[in-house]
Amino acid sequence: MPSAIHISPLAANRAPGAADGAFATGKCATTFVICAVAIARTFVAINGASAAAIAALAAAIAALAAAIPAFAVTIAALAAAIAALAAAIAALAAAIPAFAVTIACFCSCHTRL
Repeated sequence: MPSAIHISPLAANRAPGAADGAFATGKCATTFVICAVAIARTFVAINGASAAAIAALAAAIAALAAAIPAFAVTIAALAAAIAALAAAIAALAAAIPAFAVTIACFCSCHTRL
């Protein structure tokens, strides 16, 4: 449970009677510089990771763009195959009545014999 009196880490580094917010000792200023350097290094690391991620994304987009023409050719070939299948089905549908006539003729000839 926190106590009613709170002493901040900065207050512990102040000389007795120093004004609030003043860096009274070199220890506090050194800590501030170390933190600033660590923050700067963190931003550099984040920027480096971001740059690497952006480069990977750009490479993936380029690969996708390169694959689109081949995909379009595949779609065109698929469309041609579907059209050929439709033509074959239409030819089959056109042949069915002639086949039925042939069967009817065979049956009629067979019953006459």
